[in-house]
Amino acid sequence: MRGDAAFVSLVQELRRWLQPGKTIIVGMCGLPGAGKSTLAHELIDALIGVRAATVSLDDFYLPRADRLAKGFALRGAPGTHDLTLLDGFLSQLRSRSCHVSLPVFDRGSEERLAPRLCKGPLELCLIEGFLVGIDAPGYELLRTSLSRLIFLDVDPESALLSRRRREAAQRAAGLGGMTDEEVLHFWQHSLWPQVDRYVMPLRERADVVVSLRADHSISMVYFPDGTLRN
Repeated sequence: MRGDAAFVSLVQELRRWLQPGKTIIVGMCGLPGAGKSTLAHELIDALIGVRAATVSLDDFYLPRADRLAKGFALRGAPGTHDLTLLDGFLSQLRSRSCHVSLPVFDRGSEERLAPRLCKGPLELCLIEGFLVGIDAPGYELLRTSLSRLIFLDVDPESALLSRRRREAAQRAAGLGGMTDEEVLHFWQHSLWPQVDRYVMPLRERADVVVSLRADHSISMVYFPDGTLRN
């Protein structure tokens, strides 16, 4: 497990949120490229002895043909997710199912892949994504299902650079990542309008705010009781 004090304190906070006999659903939001997926997986790995899993809201995106049929040229806006699949997944968590099916979406082909299966019932599910917790039609069940919300706070330029690097790495690996021009177009026309309208207001509603440096290491963690860790 990572040894920095802020990260350890965040893991301890997650443990305090656990409730016997209940699946706690924790949301993690913030700018695209903030490192939500990486931190979510690190937190789950650090919760030794806890039956926990993480899933990305990106994995609930509609396949390309379905999205286009709804009039969305690009992913990212509210309405580009399969909300029926999302609501079914949340119901699966609440029912304390012994087998949990985690959806998988391939960004390169923009198609749904075979789901990941994990053993339940889960004690904690961490759902990460830049629209997690938003107040928008169709996303009410997700918002009200969250026991806690974590907001990752990072400089927008650092987030954009991270996204550009991720897509470049996908292209280099033959996984169909976007070109740099496509990334900039996607950021400006699809992602940023949603960030400005829906995501930034979530900082004030979050239970925990994690401030990140340009390299996405944790600078400070602001906890509900007013304490800070760095």
